[in-house]
Amino acid sequence: MERQRRLFAEENPLALHAIIEESALHRPVGDADVMKGQLEHLLELGARPNVDVQVIRTEVGVHSATTGSFVPPRLPDRAYGPSPPALNGL
Repeated sequence: MERQRRLFAEENPLALHAIIEESALHRPVGDADVMKGQLEHLLELGARPNVDVQVIRTEVGVHSATTGSFVPPRLPDRAYGPSPPALNGL
């Protein structure tokens, strides 16, 4: 409950980056009303500026999270411009 409170805090909210397999969105948990509520909750969360929700499409097939958890690489917050002409195509 503390994490949920921090997620909705007005000042300095907790950042959330969720990656969900598409098949999990199709797997019924509870009845139709429960599923509807869960999907609506994901949509509401995904609309928040501090929350990113991504879906791995089924067509991707086997990936690193198929056999367990994984940690996406963290990249610095930078803007990258176009490659210098000598490096284009490499």
